[in-house]
Amino acid sequence: MNKEFIDLMKKRAGNGSVGPSTARSMGPAGTIEAAKIFFHEFDIRSIKARSEASFLKKLDKAIRCARHRMS
Repeated sequence: MNKEFIDLMKKRAGNGSVGPSTARSMGPAGTIEAAKIFFHEFDIRSIKARSEASFLKKLDKAIRCARHRMS
């Protein structure tokens, strides 16, 4: 697959996964847009792990970093 198509699919997934009802009352204005940008830019391949537990731990860390950038 070409990079343009992959970027388009990532953007689509990010926009679809974070709607107004998802983040309602969860943060200040701009939270939804910041989450969409995170999902669009985040490369899941960057999380290399040998076990599910290790993968989830690294994913949690990436999400915590994203939350910190949003605040």
